[in-house]
Parts: sequence; C-alpha cells; structure tokens
Amino acid sequence: MKDLIAFLLLMAGGTTIFSCSPKTDLEGFDEAAWKEDTGGCSGKRVELSESIPGIKEDLMGMGQKEIQSVLGKPDRHELSRRNRKYFIYYIEAGPACPATSDASPRSLWVGFDALGRTNEVVFQQN
Repeated sequence: MKDLIAFLLLMAGGTTIFSCSPKTDLEGFDEAAWKEDTGGCSGKRVELSESIPGIKEDLMGMGQKEIQSVLGKPDRHELSRRNRKYFIYYIEAGPACPATSDASPRSLWVGFDALGRTNEVVFQQN
C-alpha cells in the first residue's frame, strides 16, 4: 500500500513539473503568419523577419521542440561538425516554391548545441 501511495505521489509530482513548461509566445511576433508561409513562398516572412532581432534573446536557450512550436517545422535541417544542428527557415522564396527566381534566398538559421538548446540565431544569404 505504501508503494502504491509513493508511486501515485511521484506521478502527480512529475505531471506537475512537466506541465509547467515555459510559455513560448513571443510578444510582437506573429507566429501563425510565420508558420503559414512555409518555405517563404508567399512573402510574409520578409516583413516578419524584421521583428526577429527583437525576439532573438527570447529564442536563445530554447529547445528544438520549443523553437518548432514558435517557428513551425523548419524548411531544412543541417548537421555540422561537433553535433551541431541547424533549423533553416527560408525568408524569401526557397527551392520548394513553385516560382523560385532567386538562386540564393535569404534564410534564418537557428543553431543548437550538443544538448539541443538554441545558441545561435542568424540571417544568411544561401
């Protein structure tokens, strides 16, 4: 009986801890519009990218799942040396867009360390 009570208390405590994750809503950034413009095809991300410098500090330290909840599924993934991973979001029309004219679209690169935490947020011209 004591084991059952201990188990139930442990489960209740664990549920409370994991359900209290920080809110990833970023003030002044239209997450829905960013996510809707997959691959940068409709051009909405160009305007939205102007607010990225203002939320950069909020993005730093977030885990990969938190970044995906804010920015959506990345348009591309990149792995580099030393277990570094990048999520790439096209700001201008990327290669998946029907009428891509720019061979090197501007993009947002979100870099993660070996623990999966954001440690780099930069714009690049691919």
